[in-house]
Amino acid sequence: MKELKNKNNDRLSFLMASCDHYNDLWDPFFECMDIFWPDCPYPVYLSTDKKKYIPRKQLHFMVNTLNQKGDKRESWSKLLMEALEQIPTEYVLFTIDDYFMCNPVEEKYIEEILDIMDADKMTASFQLSGTRLKTH
Repeated sequence: MKELKNKNNDRLSFLMASCDHYNDLWDPFFECMDIFWPDCPYPVYLSTDKKKYIPRKQLHFMVNTLNQKGDKRESWSKLLMEALEQIPTEYVLFTIDDYFMCNPVEEKYIEEILDIMDADKMTASFQLSGTRLKTH
C-alpha cells in the first residue's frame, strides 16, 4: 500500500456502509473506486456485520473493515453508528454499497468543501451525489 499523500488526511475518512448479506457488492465497489480514485489520500473504511473484507485483487488503498461489536445481530443503523464511533476523523465521506463510482474523483473539490466546513462550523453536511439526468 502506498503512503497517503494528502497532508489533511487526518480530517476526513471515506466510509462505505454495507452488511454481510451484500458482500458480493464489495469487490465491484472497491474495484470501481480503484479505477476512479486510485490515489485516495484518506483512510477507507467498510462498515459491516461480521465478515472481513479481503480484496480479490490488489487495490491502491487499504480498506479497513469495521465490524459490529458483540454477538447480537444489530440493525443497519446501529452498525453505522458503531462504525462512526470508531472513525477518528472529524469528517466522513459516506456512501453505501451500491453507489458505484463511475467518474474520476476531483479531490480539490473535496478539499474545498472541507475548508468551507472548517470555516463555518454551522455547516453540518454536504451532498456530493450527482445524476446523469439533463436539467436544461
